Amino acid sequence: MTALIGILTLALWAPVAQAYYIELTGNRVSTDTNQLITTGAFSMGEGKHNKGFQIAWHITEASAGAAFHYEYTISGVDGGALGKTLSHWIIEVSNPSSRSDFFNFSGIQEPYDGQYLPATWQPKQGSRGQPGDLYGIKFNSDEDYIKAGTKIYTFSFDTLCLPVWGDFYAKGSNGVYAYNIGFGTDPDLFTTDFNPWILVPGTKTVVPLPGSVLLLGSGLVGLGLVRFRLRQKKA
Repeated sequence: MTALIGILTLALWAPVAQAYYIELTGNRVSTDTNQLITTGAFSMGEGKHNKGFQIAWHITEASAGAAFHYEYTISGVDGGALGKTLSHWIIEVSNPSSRSDFFNFSGIQEPYDGQYLPATWQPKQGSRGQPGDLYGIKFNSDEDYIKAGTKIYTFSFDTLCLPVWGDFYAKGSNGVYAYNIGFGTDPDLFTTDFNPWILVPGTKTVVPLPGSVLLLGSGLVGLGLVRFRLRQKKA
């Protein structure tokens, strides 16, 4: 609470030019063993699919109190095409969440009832290598038959949910998969290395705050002074 008060106090003194805009970018790559666990064509093995795996994000807030725009790109480790067609991927969101918390979806998706509905996705046949349950939004691409090695995937949506550190799982054709190395765990108060996670939507904002508040808050997250537990938000 003391840290939060400090953030709000600093935000009030922040220059006006910095108070109404936020931009967060980052990525995780299969070449760094402290970031991702990958297999098959997603890894840096021998052969024609020596492309690796990368997931990158670009999160922006246009003005104070506006929704956050989340955009994710899944590609080869060098930013080029994946070695395999992406079957589906799941991004963790705060538990519980509702369908109405997310809007303006864009990206490949096989239509089905309850599309984009946050749910608990369990390891099962068809999700090879998924290390545990994951509460989130699933993007399917089962009907995407674009030739492997020619596709870069981009997904986006808007939400009032603040960015926090969390998990993802992605599966390619022929059973290859990738997920963040911190899957199933969370940063604690003393964490300084956040490479084992990616930025995902957390809890919904109750009172719209200037962008500089979140920017300062994200800085504290980077210092390990703010933590979250998506799976403990069930209560």
